[in-house]
Amino acid sequence: MDLGSTALWTRVNALESPWMLDDITQLVSEIGHRLDVVMVPKVEGPWDIHYVDRLLAQLEAKAGLERPILIHAILETSLGVTNLEDIATASPRMQGMSFGPADLAASRRMKTTRVGGGHPGYRVVEDPDPDNPDAPRASAQQDPWHYSIARMVDACTAAGILPFYGPFGDIKDVLGCETQFRAAFLLGCVGAWSLHPAQIDIAKKVFSPDPAEVAFAKKVIEAIPDGAGVHMIDGKMQDDATWKQCRVMVDLAELLAAKDPELAEAYGFTGAPA
Repeated sequence: MDLGSTALWTRVNALESPWMLDDITQLVSEIGHRLDVVMVPKVEGPWDIHYVDRLLAQLEAKAGLERPILIHAILETSLGVTNLEDIATASPRMQGMSFGPADLAASRRMKTTRVGGGHPGYRVVEDPDPDNPDAPRASAQQDPWHYSIARMVDACTAAGILPFYGPFGDIKDVLGCETQFRAAFLLGCVGAWSLHPAQIDIAKKVFSPDPAEVAFAKKVIEAIPDGAGVHMIDGKMQDDATWKQCRVMVDLAELLAAKDPELAEAYGFTGAPA
């Protein structure tokens, strides 16, 4: 199978599984020359990464592989979230992390049976009207995963690896899926899992920056090539910090445009991206 530039990943059993050792041994010995990333579930600390790192090194040497297989950690326990900064820097093999909300909810003893997304009971309510305390009070549903995802993004970006959002379980709720994916994207995640073909187009749309945002970011970079000074562009202040924000958007757009002709056209790139 010719995968082109697409990386080949595989998810093995968790480290406490009696089949995990067989998983990795067979994979590395038989397709290690094609395998790019091994996803390890329920990583709880750097010690788990150290074990997989050493095991991969031994199997790679035995198989005569010429490049290292990378490790992707799945955060699915409260202990894993507690140690995520140390996990992110546990090995030069670390490729990134994914957020596993279902197992994490069970580990935390959260009172939900949902896989990702919000919950109607997790919300805030405005203060009562002192002149009419029995009047209806506005309320808004909150995101129970915001803190943990933000920590994962910080740990990953600090270590130079990639953060991903995990699965969204309600296949019918395409709006809820898109909203959760977009929140993860805005926080800094670079992708998400899909559990059903219906979620693939949602993820592709959400994790590709909006063409209008890219157009404005390009305008800022063209007006301030070196990012120096303070400028007013379309009524908005732009300085070194905002220039860097725009650079993030344009760099991502260029990366996507190189793989997708439709996005290249939407982003206004002609020929090879600069």
